Amino acid sequence: MRTLKIWFLYSLYAMLAGILFLYLLFPSDAVVKYVNHRVNLINPELKLETSKIALAFPPGLIFHDLKVYNKQEQIFTMTKVRVIPSILTLMKTPMVNFQASGYGGKIQGTVNIFKPGSDKMPWGVKIQADLAGIGLEYIEILHQFKEFTIHGLINGQIEYSYKGRNENGNIKLDVDGLVVALTTPVYGLKELKHFAFDSVKTNIKMNQRRSFSINEFKVQGSQINGAVSGSLMIKKPFLRTRLNLKGKIKPHPEFIQSLGVMGNLFKKKDLETGKVFKIRGSFAKPDFSW
Repeated sequence: MRTLKIWFLYSLYAMLAGILFLYLLFPSDAVVKYVNHRVNLINPELKLETSKIALAFPPGLIFHDLKVYNKQEQIFTMTKVRVIPSILTLMKTPMVNFQASGYGGKIQGTVNIFKPGSDKMPWGVKIQADLAGIGLEYIEILHQFKEFTIHGLINGQIEYSYKGRNENGNIKLDVDGLVVALTTPVYGLKELKHFAFDSVKTNIKMNQRRSFSINEFKVQGSQINGAVSGSLMIKKPFLRTRLNLKGKIKPHPEFIQSLGVMGNLFKKKDLETGKVFKIRGSFAKPDFSW
């Protein structure tokens, strides 16, 4: 009996020591290289970087300070990403569950990886993600705009799939407490420098590579209510993105009064039915018209 206890203690010690050394000597660089290899099979333009990878329990990996690049351009950063594979799907369509923290909020969802039927066929991926409390002010791509600063909290869902050169997706997001502050006020009026919205609802569809249809974009605020629809054709750099938008705004009477003479731009019927506008051009040089 004593011998059995000794063997049990030795086995327990060996197991704990093995787990400890596995954590301390975990080959992060080799794992990053392998992950990038797999990512490149799906999209050769993507690259991942991380400061550290650690093991997670249940069996999985934790990526610290994960950065994702597309053609050397950083597209997003996550403070910590926990990835746990679904064991039951590994022999069929591999799926992993993930939980991430970054941009002041949380993202969680699933990634399905589709194996090709042959070596000549491309790999595919489908991503479903739920967003909660993501801060607009932390998103890198918005920092390119020097004309304004933006704040607000994003909640919603994103679906995205990619195979070869075929991309499609759907974005349904709500933004609470949206605040847009312009660097230079419109027409020099201080009343047209700061815009606040209680809620924003969006429904955007990715039709094909870098082409987006805005099916719904509705805002409600203390100054104006409005809606926008149309399309975006994403270009590089992002400020060259082509705009084809049409919308309607309904200003509140108090807001019109605060504009003084400029309030004459709006007629009485605009308070009831709204005023139609169009935006063409690009983010760098928008062409606005009524």
